[in-house]
Amino acid sequence: MPRDLLCVIQSNDEPSAALSQTLAFVAGYNVNPTFVAVAPTPPPVLNFFGISLVEGLIADANNKAAEMANATEAQVLDAGRQQGFTPAVLKQTESLAEITASIEKSARCFDLTIIDRLDDFLDPASAIFETVLFGSGRPVLIATPTKKPVERFRTAVLAWDGSSHATRVLSSALALFPDLKSISIFTAAREGEESLVPASEIAAHIQRHDIETDVVSLNVRGEDQHVGVLIAEHAGRKNADLIVMGGYGHSRIREFILGGVTEYLSKVAPVPILLAH
Repeated sequence: MPRDLLCVIQSNDEPSAALSQTLAFVAGYNVNPTFVAVAPTPPPVLNFFGISLVEGLIADANNKAAEMANATEAQVLDAGRQQGFTPAVLKQTESLAEITASIEKSARCFDLTIIDRLDDFLDPASAIFETVLFGSGRPVLIATPTKKPVERFRTAVLAWDGSSHATRVLSSALALFPDLKSISIFTAAREGEESLVPASEIAAHIQRHDIETDVVSLNVRGEDQHVGVLIAEHAGRKNADLIVMGGYGHSRIREFILGGVTEYLSKVAPVPILLAH
């Protein structure tokens, strides 16, 4: 069961699914969250236009970042007080590199980091997600705006390929969410591919935790079937609360170019995704 959560909110005008999901966990698990309001400042720029002009632009951007972080802090404080507690809110308005390094270190001291669903490959949230996933040693939950947050996860889809990443994230899911009652194990392989650990064996392990399982195995034909699409569709059919999957079985660049599963689901997943690497 989670005891403390780190919720990262990118300061902008969009509602934060990460905030909503964290507040649901507060109600469901009586968990202690810390929120980070992220508003990156511009990176250093070469001065081709004169010192005063560049300094003025940078000052305006820094002031805007501070205003956005303050607005996010006020939003979080108001939402927490409506729920009966005063949240801890940290504001980070440094460069994106400094912010990601700071959040990576902080995430090591929390059971789980929650972030909003990513927009695209170059979204600042993508850099934070990747850094925490690869560097913190802790799982990451991507919240989604397309499904109403639930206070306790009870049904999940496990995207299983037998890898150490999938094994690690399953272990995290079992430890974090003791209310899980059923896990649907989904495997998809192209011709000639085999899972290192058969789905039936991991199903037996899950059942020993008193969790019901079923196994769905699909053969992917050619390149026209995207595994990420199949996982999302299966989660929808199961009305799952959560997708559980290992993060980035290949390098992030390769996933971006080839349309990898993590890269796809981190942007379009219909339910929250728990990932570990």
